[in-house]
Amino acid sequence: MSAFGIDAWLSLGACGVVDGYGAVAAWIAGRLQLMDARVDSPSADVVGLVEAACAGGDVSGELAQLARCRPDLVRPFHRRLVDADVWWPVDLYRGMDEVTAEYLVQRIEAGAQRPDKLLELLAVGATDTAVEAMWRWDRQPPAWASRLHWPVHRYAHVGGWEFDSAGAVRPLTSTVAFALVPDESGTAAVSGGVLVSWCRWCDLPLWRLLDVDLSTGTLPDITAPEADRVVVASCIRCGCFANVFTEYDTAGSCRWAEDNQRPDFLGHEDPPWQLPTAPPLCIGPPRPTPFAADASRADGSTFGGSPDWLGDPWYPSCPRCHQTMLYVGMITGDDLWSVSSGGCRYLFFDAQCGLAVAVYQN
Repeated sequence: MSAFGIDAWLSLGACGVVDGYGAVAAWIAGRLQLMDARVDSPSADVVGLVEAACAGGDVSGELAQLARCRPDLVRPFHRRLVDADVWWPVDLYRGMDEVTAEYLVQRIEAGAQRPDKLLELLAVGATDTAVEAMWRWDRQPPAWASRLHWPVHRYAHVGGWEFDSAGAVRPLTSTVAFALVPDESGTAAVSGGVLVSWCRWCDLPLWRLLDVDLSTGTLPDITAPEADRVVVASCIRCGCFANVFTEYDTAGSCRWAEDNQRPDFLGHEDPPWQLPTAPPLCIGPPRPTPFAADASRADGSTFGGSPDWLGDPWYPSCPRCHQTMLYVGMITGDDLWSVSSGGCRYLFFDAQCGLAVAVYQN
């Protein structure tokens, strides 16, 4: 996408020139909706929250939640937040406009002390300016790139995307999100229950974390040709210590994948591990934005959207084809057990290889 404006990209896709146009176009359209939202005048409450963050360096939960659900209200303050070195949470910079992206690029190229933090913000903004600059720096790394924790292209994962071989955006997340809520009817559950397959490391039955049919278009921007029914399962115990891959098919069967590699440490046996006790979950109402999931509380579990990472972003690669797997949702620990337990399981799949995995963070 970096070689074209968004209009040019959409035109090429409409003519069938760009592979995967449907998914990319939907992803771009979602970003444009956030950028195009307008606020006549920010309320005094928003001004106060931003100024408090800039003065103290700490972002309140209220401001963070506002940025996830109403990024248009926070966007007018992006420059103020950047100048005050308020970089976290990166969700503050959702819906970024080109003016802010250009300012961040200028700051980095002028020798900013923390180019890594500003790269994260560009990745979240994912504007034309941001994508083009990141592609350029990745192809021809500047001197400051030697101070980064990761290669430049890896920072794109902070924004839920990556570059393809031509420098175009490959979305890893969806612009549509739905809450996962307790299945009161008992007939619509998409998460919960044991499978007729066991963990080969501890012999606990695998737990069904998500079982959905993507061919219905519920997540319109996840349009891998092979995507149909997707089942994500894991070992509730061993999945806390290693990424447990499972193999699924469109008939809904799911089993332990031969690709798993046992880690050196798998926790302690005492006390015995218990299976989840909370009610099964079903697809509920839409979230206000793709970023409104909350990994730290009950009712934060979400189908689609973008992950609310408790740690660094970690999009796993398929162990067979080595392509980055697509994100399809997250289940919080508080939604798995009837008591507060913390932690979150982030769900990914590779439709072509028929593999899925849950990445655990706490």
